[in-house]
Amino acid sequence: MTTPLEHGTGVALWRQIQQILASEIQEQRFLPGSKLPTEHTLAARFAVNRHTVRRALSELESQGLVVIEQGRGAFVTSRMVRYHLQERVRFTQNLLKQSIAPQGRLLEASVIPAEQDVREALRLPPKTMVNRLVILRGTDELPLNLCTSYFPHDRFPNLIPAYKAAFSVTKALQACGLDDFIRLSTRLTARMPTAHEARLLQQPRSKPVMVSEVINTDLHDVPVELGIARWAAERVEFFVQQETG
Repeated sequence: MTTPLEHGTGVALWRQIQQILASEIQEQRFLPGSKLPTEHTLAARFAVNRHTVRRALSELESQGLVVIEQGRGAFVTSRMVRYHLQERVRFTQNLLKQSIAPQGRLLEASVIPAEQDVREALRLPPKTMVNRLVILRGTDELPLNLCTSYFPHDRFPNLIPAYKAAFSVTKALQACGLDDFIRLSTRLTARMPTAHEARLLQQPRSKPVMVSEVINTDLHDVPVELGIARWAAERVEFFVQQETG
């Protein structure tokens, strides 16, 4: 089905196409992160040549409404989420404060021997077991991060069933007797994603991920969690503000 354009009005055809597509994006006929129809499909829809469509898409990109990836097409720009890094940081609360509905999917839950880097971060002795949770977290539109978290198994032997019951790390720790925890450190680095990470985060391998390595402690400065999250860098900005009082 074609969408007719107006001829002889003084408004270029590519401009009309850009205005129509911009309106459809704003009305969320195309969701954030989704791919627009191909140039060939759009040219058929508007009964124009592909050069005219390409000009319209270029204007949409200059407006920040789409991102054009060579060989893959045009994708609707994702909403940028601001993630506050403070002493007490909770993924769910961070998103709810921005009126964003958080989503989470447990990919793996296991009890494994702690490797050296995990033991060092959690200050654990050799031959110690840890609970390992791998969670894909984001919004109802797109994933934001792929997080792997480690917790001392001796201290939290029931953490995995507690998480499966509550689908919340905070609530699971509370069920295991830890009412509060704070962030000791956050280390941020950037790199290119693996194929597995890119697939789960629904992003191309040509786009970087931000990696956050977080250590949380109880109120007695004893580490309770090491979290390593790979964030879709184009969808999040980290915000650090000095706490007062």
